[in-house]
Amino acid sequence: FLPLKEQDIAKMIVLVSRKDKKLGPSIAMQEYTSAELYGNSDRETKKPTSWNVDVFIQVLKNLKLKVDWSSVVRNLDFPHFRLPDAEGLDTLEKIFASLSQQPFPTKQILAEWNEKDGQLSLLRTIIQAPNTGITFAGLREVKILDNSTTSKPLLNPLPPYWLCLEFLERVLSLAELHRYDIVRHLFEGPIKQSPEVVTLGLSQINPSFCNALHRELVSHLLVFFFSNNHNNSSFVLHRVWESNRNIILQAMLDLYLVDKSKLSRILDIAQDLKVLTEILQEASSFRFMIDLASLAARREYLFLEKWLPDHIQKFGDPFVRACVTFLKENMVPENQPPPKGHIPLNQKLLSHFVTSIQHAKISSPDLQEEITKYWGASTLEQKVSAIFSQIYRRKNIREAVAVFNRLKTSPAPEEREIFDFMVETLFSESQYLGTYTKEQLTFTGELFGSFIQSHIFEGPQLGRALSIVLRMLTVTAPRSMVFQLFG
Repeated sequence: FLPLKEQDIAKMIVLVSRKDKKLGPSIAMQEYTSAELYGNSDRETKKPTSWNVDVFIQVLKNLKLKVDWSSVVRNLDFPHFRLPDAEGLDTLEKIFASLSQQPFPTKQILAEWNEKDGQLSLLRTIIQAPNTGITFAGLREVKILDNSTTSKPLLNPLPPYWLCLEFLERVLSLAELHRYDIVRHLFEGPIKQSPEVVTLGLSQINPSFCNALHRELVSHLLVFFFSNNHNNSSFVLHRVWESNRNIILQAMLDLYLVDKSKLSRILDIAQDLKVLTEILQEASSFRFMIDLASLAARREYLFLEKWLPDHIQKFGDPFVRACVTFLKENMVPENQPPPKGHIPLNQKLLSHFVTSIQHAKISSPDLQEEITKYWGASTLEQKVSAIFSQIYRRKNIREAVAVFNRLKTSPAPEEREIFDFMVETLFSESQYLGTYTKEQLTFTGELFGSFIQSHIFEGPQLGRALSIVLRMLTVTAPRSMVFQLFG
């Protein structure tokens, strides 16, 4: 009779593994008589009505087949293949173990199949079976700990297939069309039992498998860990950031878009992870960046005077436009109540934003027109500008010190306001020292030094002045004009 091929054996095994065990039509089986299958072509036999698995195994052993048993499992990928229950899985494993004398070729059931409904039925049966002999040794494992982990967290265990990245990837890949809800349901149990392990696994899979279901699951899990109530939140978030920071960034943005009042918690997480700088560089939303940076500056986690110009230079008009929108929303008129969830900015931070966008190199005419319309020079700014113009034109240090001292000690509130604005302007201008001429740098350096020596700067103003000088000495190159002439 015709020799059996791998695809024939695969179909026969599936037929024998069916739950009802009743004999049914099979193209492969029709090539053989019942007697041949039972090893006796001469004896009259009564046609069986159900499969005896042990006899089936013995018959195939008697045939002394020379086949690639790994290929037999791969050939389960045929039209209309289904394995709907644990009993069928047990039969499949038993037949393979008895005939091949080899470990079950797990990689074959995790490869990409054409018959995706059939593959899902097999993987779902593995998940739902109380026990399975299929092992996942030698495949990529979810990394729970790393060398820097000082203490092992208490985690609920999961079956080994949930610790296999190839298994996670293949199950996720099947979440298409009518299979989406079926696959999502498969994750409910492990998420409930050990959300930490599932989260780490989803963060470590190959990015090509990050589909809609992956994003849904990750978003749900990370929002869960963003809450400060779970014992292992810090451990999980640190490990996820190391594995795939993009999903942390996306989850933070998703949470921010849903509820802006969560921005404070997002900042706490960023500080715990020590990644505020990275988040403010890599977030995909300028508005999210700006809101987070403003809150960080209010808590003195961020030097906004430097951060804003650097980002304006890096991202250009689109970032400036986001800053303009931010300023419009935060400069709420006194006679109007603030919007829900609005966190008011102090005048100092607003001044940094206004100064930065006024100094920005704008390419778009309409954006420049909008900036001029809303933040053109005020009367106060005009007065300050006139005083500075005179000081830099005359370049007389003694006169400059006298002017600042008179405004500082004036009994008139208007003049003291001019002094405060001039000091703030001088500090803000330190961001742009790199654009100054040699003569301007030399004079500005002497001006700073004289103001410090003459106690024009006091208290917090003195601290800021000294930090600016120190920054210019440590950040700029020793041979640069800023270092040599200002520093």
